[in-house]
Amino acid sequence: MRVLYLVLLCQVSAELQCDKSIISATVGGRFNVACTYNTNHFRFSKKYWCLGESRSSCVIVMDTDGFTKAELKSRAQITETYRIFHILMTGLKVGDSGVYWAAIDKMYADIMFKIHVEVKEGKN
Repeated sequence: MRVLYLVLLCQVSAELQCDKSIISATVGGRFNVACTYNTNHFRFSKKYWCLGESRSSCVIVMDTDGFTKAELKSRAQITETYRIFHILMTGLKVGDSGVYWAAIDKMYADIMFKIHVEVKEGKN
């Protein structure tokens, strides 16, 4: 059973990979995250950016269906091209710090990649 769990864990993590897992930025700055996925299975699935310590209770802040939380509308966007989706956040604030998840909507269990974001006062 342990071997099966390990195989399934490796398979899921290979289905979504992002170019950053830790982001350190300054107030007023910006960051971009690029995530690649298996196009054969998830090309038409919704991709989203979620905030919260736990993958099971994080709050979606924007998605590829056009939703963006009001407080981020002018500062964040999520775009998608073939096999890649990009998350861009600009005009960063200290309050933007936290644990985020780049994710793909999947029946029964979304595919998620954890990203730590820390925004500090300082020079850009």
